[in-house]
Amino acid sequence: MDSDMSEDIHPLDLQCAIFHCSDHFLQQEMTSKMSMCQFSVPLLLPASDGPDCTFMLWVMRNIVKKWRPQSLAESKGFREEHLVKISMPTFSFVRLGRCRLSKSKILNKILSTTQHVQDIFVHRDMEGGNVERTISLGLVEMSWYFPAGKGVFTEPVAFTNLRGELENNVKPFSFLAEISSIVVIFAAAIDKTQCELLLKYKKPTTRYLFIIAPEERKSKIEMAEMLESVMTMTGTEMDNVLVIAKTTNEATTVKKIRSALLTLKEETLTVLSIEDMAQKAREHGICVDESAEQCQAAERKAKAITEEIHDVVQYKKRTMILQDELLKDLAREEKELCQMKQQHNKNGEKYKSELRRKCDDIRREQRECKMPTGIIHFIEGVGTKNRAEKFYFLSWLKYYLDLAARKTLPSLQEQYKELYSKAKDSQELREIDQRISDSSLGVEHFIREVSQFYEVWKFFGMNNNVRHVECNYLPVTAADLLLDGYPLELIDGDASRIPVHWVTDVLNQVNSKTNGRSRIRVITVLGVQSTGKSTLLNTMFGLQFPVASGRCTRGAFMTLIKVKENFHKDLGCEFLLVIDTEGLKAPELDSLEGSYEHDNELATLVVGLSDITVINMAMENMTEMKDILQIVVHAFLRMKEIGKNPIANRNKLLEQLNEMTKTVATMEKKPQYKLFCDVMEYDSEQHHWYIPSLWQGVPPMAPVSVGYSEHIDELKQNLLKLIKQNQKRAQTIPEFIKWMEDLWNAVKHENFIFSFRNSLVASAYNKLSMKYSELGWKFEKLVHEWFINTETIIKNQSEETLEDKGTQCCTRLENIVSKEQNKLITWVEEYYKQDKDCAHLIRYKGDFINSAKMLGQSLKMSSYDKYNNAMQMKKQQLKINEVCSQYIKEIEGKVSSLMEECRKKRNQLDHAELKEAFENMWQDTVNGLGAKPLTKRDIEKDMLLELTKSMRDKGSAVNEKLNHIKHLPRPEEKQSGGRVSAVRTFFKGAYRWWKGSPKHEYRFQPVLQKCCKYSKKQAARDGDYDNTYCKSLLNMIDDNLKEELNITAEQELDIKTKILGRAVVYFQEMHDNFRRKNDPSSQLETLKSDYFKTFMNVFEEKNESLNLSKRICDICLKPAITDHIIRNLGVELVDDILQSKGSETYTSRTFFQYYVLLTLLEANDLQNYVEYSRDYKEFVKNWILNYIKEKYNNLGTIERKILAGITKKIRDLLNNPEMWDHSSNVQDFLLDFQEELSSDLVLPQEKMKAIVFKNSANKEEFISNLNNFLNDTEEEIKSELDGLDMDDILSKVTVNPQEELFKKVFGCGKQCPFCKVPCEAGGEDHKEHFASVHRPQGLGRYRWITSSVLCHDICTTCVNGNGSFINSDTNHQPHPFKNYRDYYPDWKIQPDPSIEASDYWKFILKEFNKQFADEYEAKPAEYPEEWNHLTKEMAKESLKKTFNM
Repeated sequence: MDSDMSEDIHPLDLQCAIFHCSDHFLQQEMTSKMSMCQFSVPLLLPASDGPDCTFMLWVMRNIVKKWRPQSLAESKGFREEHLVKISMPTFSFVRLGRCRLSKSKILNKILSTTQHVQDIFVHRDMEGGNVERTISLGLVEMSWYFPAGKGVFTEPVAFTNLRGELENNVKPFSFLAEISSIVVIFAAAIDKTQCELLLKYKKPTTRYLFIIAPEERKSKIEMAEMLESVMTMTGTEMDNVLVIAKTTNEATTVKKIRSALLTLKEETLTVLSIEDMAQKAREHGICVDESAEQCQAAERKAKAITEEIHDVVQYKKRTMILQDELLKDLAREEKELCQMKQQHNKNGEKYKSELRRKCDDIRREQRECKMPTGIIHFIEGVGTKNRAEKFYFLSWLKYYLDLAARKTLPSLQEQYKELYSKAKDSQELREIDQRISDSSLGVEHFIREVSQFYEVWKFFGMNNNVRHVECNYLPVTAADLLLDGYPLELIDGDASRIPVHWVTDVLNQVNSKTNGRSRIRVITVLGVQSTGKSTLLNTMFGLQFPVASGRCTRGAFMTLIKVKENFHKDLGCEFLLVIDTEGLKAPELDSLEGSYEHDNELATLVVGLSDITVINMAMENMTEMKDILQIVVHAFLRMKEIGKNPIANRNKLLEQLNEMTKTVATMEKKPQYKLFCDVMEYDSEQHHWYIPSLWQGVPPMAPVSVGYSEHIDELKQNLLKLIKQNQKRAQTIPEFIKWMEDLWNAVKHENFIFSFRNSLVASAYNKLSMKYSELGWKFEKLVHEWFINTETIIKNQSEETLEDKGTQCCTRLENIVSKEQNKLITWVEEYYKQDKDCAHLIRYKGDFINSAKMLGQSLKMSSYDKYNNAMQMKKQQLKINEVCSQYIKEIEGKVSSLMEECRKKRNQLDHAELKEAFENMWQDTVNGLGAKPLTKRDIEKDMLLELTKSMRDKGSAVNEKLNHIKHLPRPEEKQSGGRVSAVRTFFKGAYRWWKGSPKHEYRFQPVLQKCCKYSKKQAARDGDYDNTYCKSLLNMIDDNLKEELNITAEQELDIKTKILGRAVVYFQEMHDNFRRKNDPSSQLETLKSDYFKTFMNVFEEKNESLNLSKRICDICLKPAITDHIIRNLGVELVDDILQSKGSETYTSRTFFQYYVLLTLLEANDLQNYVEYSRDYKEFVKNWILNYIKEKYNNLGTIERKILAGITKKIRDLLNNPEMWDHSSNVQDFLLDFQEELSSDLVLPQEKMKAIVFKNSANKEEFISNLNNFLNDTEEEIKSELDGLDMDDILSKVTVNPQEELFKKVFGCGKQCPFCKVPCEAGGEDHKEHFASVHRPQGLGRYRWITSSVLCHDICTTCVNGNGSFINSDTNHQPHPFKNYRDYYPDWKIQPDPSIEASDYWKFILKEFNKQFADEYEAKPAEYPEEWNHLTKEMAKESLKKTFNM
């Protein structure tokens, strides 16, 4: 409003204008607030365009007044009633003509104390009060005086004030004359006409009190005559006429008027309630605001419900049938299902089944209950399409329910308050609190009952509606209420339970109605009971949370506030969700066992749901403050641990907060947290607000403190500023639902931190893991490609260039690793900054950064290992080549001599003669060279030496045995029997040797298999045996034995000798093959045919260019290109899999687990599950190999892609003019050609020398022919590759795709210590292991010691139960499952997210129980009977839900 214009508007005109522009609900809200501030409220609102007016009854319906009459002064009791129901005398103040006295100002002083005068009525001396009125003339305002045991008036009194002169507002005056006990008439003088007017409307019960303030110009005689006339005509006694001289001061005037009123009040006066006045107004032809048809229709509907209420307690028993003891029993059983405190000696799964049956029985009992008529009427009332009528209905219902409850509640609340203040017997407090709860009846009870009927309907499959009520529309109706600003119960305060299905479906309907535009920021208030939390929120946001004396809010309520569109961007949301909670530290719960846990649960839940938590507490009570801070810090620390960091808005001595943090951190077993700022974002300057008392003075006549409102507004602005500064993405309603469900599930468990699992976090974690995996592969691919190129470069080097080239390659590796590792770490940092979903994953950030560093180190180490092996092999090869090159030089000389001799002969020699001459020359030359074979090593002797070194510190008995070992034990069969047979025999022998339980056999087998595979893998290499192979094998055995078995040193020696006895066969064969392959005589023999062909071509003078290019393609390019394809095939194969459809299966361990388990379920093959359980690692490897074989029936597509790439490069070189011009002949061209391809192809140098020996081919023709023959070579390569066996190809690739994919999905390789499910954590270096779903431990071969019955318990149940476990880690001593982290601190076994989560593995055990028992040589599991009802579809659904698919 323009400031200049505001000076010309009277405050009452503005008030009337606002009331005319408002609907009844806003009028009612404004009136309630004005009444709280002790401002007068409109009783008769004049029409804006005529003489009519409206009686404002509806606007005062919600006002409740509380006072202490003089009769209760001694007992300190109070009375409480709806304002419109209170019968009291009414004093009406009117003005007849002009008067120098301000009746409004005098009224204010009459109603106020002498110490503080309140501006209840606007008067002329207020700002704008002297402006001429326009639309407020004829306005009748009303205010009240309510005593507090002592004061001016001993009983309630109403005061009305008619605005404007009486003569011009006859209709309002006539009404006031009838309803008033006393009419106080202010006048300067009264003439005969005015007396007649007063007399006309005077009723027998009406008394007039005249306040005459004469002007100075009137003489005493004139004044006496006027007074005589007034008293005579109106029948008024002299005591009812006060003459206020101009010299009389204001205080004396007020005193006189107050005294006169008190004197008149002693007489029998008319008393009316506002409802009574409304009836009088109708008789006077005055419109009553409640007469609107919608209002009347709504009242009839509300009365149809409340007329049945004669006794609230009995009515609740008849009508609120589902929320009584049944619901409380259900809440207890559901909580026990999570905590299992009463399990005692019962089997965990069977106890859970028993609890589930109890829950089902309660639901069945609820289903048998018929929906009461009152609930049906309520549903009809709130379900009306007419929005205004719906809100009229809710207001009427609340009003009548309050009336019914007020018969007993006020006295109970007073008793409660008295005991509360004295802090006496908490048992008595609990009893009164229960009586208050039983006697309380509000709209929330009806909504709660509706929610329970809905949940029962949904629990039993939504088959039938209840008594003609369409249950599927109930959440729609509740969603409409929530969108209209009506509070919805989030936590049932009586049963301490969240109706999850109901709240979920209501919020989903809200999301649907807003078309998914439902981003929310959540604000919560926490504090001690009766500290004004609800009032604070109502004041701050204009909400309707119920506010009452005594025991206020129970549980928690939530309200939606729509954010205006122009603020969407600033606040980042479309709604604010405000949660009001019950008070902490309730005295009636103080002595109850678990009261601290109750407060912790409530605080944890609401803090977990919130973006901002307002901690409201009285600072004068330090003990109470410490208690509250401890509860709150508990909640914040728990949120920190699960990755949520809400903001708290309170401060009192950071030292106290730090002290509480240390205490709570110790209780939660999180000693790393020392300071409050370690737990949450907190600024002691910005996050601390002082809020003064609500009332300015002593109620009931005290107004709301202006300071309270101002500070609340400042707090509100601060909260909005915090929301704007919040970088975290606002959650949508579906995300909020998920958080709520998962938080509630965790809160019900004893150990929140290790019980919390959130599907949103899981989804965001999977998303992060998949992206990380994708970038990690790019990193790995670069390093793999580096090695493939480096290995090729090394193979192409001479002795002179080898070291320099190797150093260059190593420098390039360092650069690649450094650059890519930093790039990956930077990406993680940026991802957390940009992706708002990562807010809940902050605790995993370090894991992924460490994983990036670990990946870089791992890749570098493995690459250097492979590089060193390649260098070692090349150096070995160079030594052999050095010897061979001397031989080849001599052979070339002999071949040259033979050519000359044959040319000199006169008779032309035929082909046979030339061949014979060449053979004789070759044989003589080789015999003359005296080439020596490579020295043969005794591999067994070397391995025995390594074994002795590793075991010599194990004691004298072991050293004695070592001294007698001359040979390593071989498998029983002869080597000619084949490796497979030998391995099988070896395993059988090992099992016969290991005379332990089947469990020990099971644990020993992986050690044997792992060592055997390692030996075979190393033996398959092209190089010679190295002692590091034996050292690695011994280290591998040490690691496995240390981890898996508790054995003696002598048993360890036995195991090592047996394993090395198998390995020595492979390693000796490896060495022998290397000797044969690299023997100088053998190498020379491979060159013989090449030299002979060159010899014949030169001698017979054939087309050298054509022949030479053909031989280069066939003998050099073809094998080199084939080798290039096979070496690059592994990398390209992995790359293709990770970029193809369904790649997520191999980029996320969670997705892989889901896919594997789903496939196993469809296959329904016991052996698959046995292999999965027995050796998960081997199972995964085989799974991946089979996947590769099925996906790529042949590898032609990828092979052709690699082939096309390398042949294009070759052609580009052949067609490059610079290559032609730079070289003078074919030999030079081939040297340049080889150099250009040195990082791609390994061209056999000795063979090329043999081919181009004595060559005089034309360079241009040779290149052209080479280009042409390359097409034929391509086709031949394709044909040959198509004929190769896939297993054979995969065994030769440089990067094994099976191993690469295995690393991605297998992860750290850790398995649950109980049921052996694999860890699904992303990255390589994570601090905690976890799995989405655990399985019956019998599938991990666990059995009961005494009976050998397979154990059907599931880890997620065990860790919450009272059972114990025994294994070698506990030294075979029982240890409580609940404290499993004492032995396995890096495992996080979370409770199932739902009852059905483990149905998959329950179904599998049920289906194959006997077969598993036979396989594991045990007795079948004795699982709960209800498992027999599980179906394949139920198993599939549990899998989807558990893995969030």
